Amino acid sequence: MFEIILNILCLGVSAYLIGSGFLHITKFPSAKPVFERGRVKVNSGITIDLAIISGLCILNVYAEFFSLFTNVGGLAFTIVILVSFVAFLFLRKEILFYFENFFSKDMSVKIVVIILVAIPVLILADQPASHYDTDLYHAQSIRWIEEYGIVPGLGNLHHRLAYNSAFFSLQALFSWRFILGRSLHCVNGFVFLFFISYAICTAKVFKYKKFFVSDFLRIVMIAYFNYSFPISSPETDHFALGLVIYILIKWTELWEEKNEEIENYAILCLFSLLAVSVKLSAGMMVLLVIYPASKMLAKRNWKLIFKYIIIGIIIIAPFLIRNIIISGYLIYPYPEIDIFNFDWKMTPDSLLHDRHEISAWGRGLNDVNRYEAGFNEWFPDWYNNMSKTLQRMLLLNIPATLAGMVVGIWNITRKRDINFGIIICTIIASTCLWFKGAPLLRYGMCYVIMLPLFIIGYIVVILQEKWKIYTYSMMILAVAGSYLMHPVISAGVNSEYGSFSYSYDYNVHECTKQVVEGFEFYYPVSGDQTGYHSFPATPYKTSLETLELRGTSLKDGFRLKGGN
Repeated sequence: MFEIILNILCLGVSAYLIGSGFLHITKFPSAKPVFERGRVKVNSGITIDLAIISGLCILNVYAEFFSLFTNVGGLAFTIVILVSFVAFLFLRKEILFYFENFFSKDMSVKIVVIILVAIPVLILADQPASHYDTDLYHAQSIRWIEEYGIVPGLGNLHHRLAYNSAFFSLQALFSWRFILGRSLHCVNGFVFLFFISYAICTAKVFKYKKFFVSDFLRIVMIAYFNYSFPISSPETDHFALGLVIYILIKWTELWEEKNEEIENYAILCLFSLLAVSVKLSAGMMVLLVIYPASKMLAKRNWKLIFKYIIIGIIIIAPFLIRNIIISGYLIYPYPEIDIFNFDWKMTPDSLLHDRHEISAWGRGLNDVNRYEAGFNEWFPDWYNNMSKTLQRMLLLNIPATLAGMVVGIWNITRKRDINFGIIICTIIASTCLWFKGAPLLRYGMCYVIMLPLFIIGYIVVILQEKWKIYTYSMMILAVAGSYLMHPVISAGVNSEYGSFSYSYDYNVHECTKQVVEGFEFYYPVSGDQTGYHSFPATPYKTSLETLELRGTSLKDGFRLKGGN
């Protein structure tokens, strides 16, 4: 537990310092001007949450770039600590200001909330990594980054290693294997703690005594993270979907405030690129770029356009480069985008098989050969396996979509406000992409409830102007909040406590060793899980029979036999 607490604190502090330093140096975004408190200048547009998200983005992209040249371990982490220290010196006056106001009434309440959230989250983060896919490929992906950074043709050893989520690089950066001799897997603990605390502590209803649409998206955030387990595994869904909801909350806030500072929107578009690199199912979030791009083009602000294009390329480039090196394709698993012809290139059939398998499993078919099953064949069982609450929310998406489109068109034609329409279109498009591709609830439970709650929030905001519903609504909100927080609290209470000084390691699986060209490889005795410790490994013995090394070391990578 002690290691987990230190690791999460280190990640949070580093993200805040680096993110805040970056936002100050680049002087964006600032919804309000810099103002002075005594001798300290504070940029009121740079909130703590925005600084942390910016820092996470920078750390993630940094770890990806670092992995292109060498392993992500002690050297990479040491550089992070040094940069964080420099940022601390740069921000020391502002940090002192925050400490001086540490025990203000508003801050004290938030600290209590964070502590109450942190207790069950830390307990759940200090548990064995029980997610099935962690022992299938998550752990192996992270270890390859820890050991080598990037290896050509790694997908030929195991096709799931070609998934290449950007989040694995951040996990490797903060695994502390070079310190502890084993790899921590608690970054999702920080993700849970940050997003839940953010949703509760920034709710506008408590400050302004009335509801806002963005508060209903905060309910989506709380609901998603309190029904998404396990916390202790290094899976990628939580960070990607947390980013999606966070971006939509911040975007909706800007729309509610009629904020015209275009850079506030532009930076959220940059975060959406990170979300896509973590999970391709977040791809429709790039639709948000329509709004700031149209505004910049209308003003012919070429300098600003060039600035954000460059930053966007920097964010997405390492993800695409890693895709090419691992699989031979720009985007995995889409062989239709066939640009390169490297000798380590995976076969198009293997990519299509993997894509079909993802789709089939997402629809609950559990058989890749049934991926073409019709809607009437898979939907009834898929629907019946959902809870009654989610079933109702799914059905509410139909009237919510119609209502959202009508209001969006009205806003555009009458109010000349395209922002509402962009938010609605982005939510609908994201939901459709998830539902059409692989509608596993783990991949997108938030999409089921997001649009209905957004529309309900819009209606409540209109009604509260006519009726004083605040008191009654607050009672309902308190009950609903307690209900939504119940899963994570009860799971934390019922979990087995680990050692305070020693955290759980990855699971160990029985594997068979096989020598290939002088190197030892592993495959499982039964099933398809190899875990972290049997390395390098593949779930399938046949993979070892069909590949060959491209050189004299594992760093040189793998190719299929008969390749160039």
